[in-house]
Amino acid sequence: MIKKFKRKTVTPNKLEAIQFQDTADSFAEIRRWVGKRFHYDYQESPFVFLESKSLQRRVSVEKGNWIVKDEQGNFEVYASVHLEEFEEVTE
Repeated sequence: MIKKFKRKTVTPNKLEAIQFQDTADSFAEIRRWVGKRFHYDYQESPFVFLESKSLQRRVSVEKGNWIVKDEQGNFEVYASVHLEEFEEVTE
């Protein structure tokens, strides 16, 4: 499930995020949201990654990582610890 968060600082940044659970359902939901930039590579070993436009490279995604969309529409991968400075927004 995609959740909304905002930074707890004085000038809050808002973002949307979904946690990768390493299941087919989780992968499918993220793929629908992110699009073709979210991949599963079967060739050498199981490897899930996000093609980051802002970083110009592939970023590996592990179980428990969050796929985050910032206010500019960029997708990144965050570990749970990076979301500690944010609070969930309930609408």
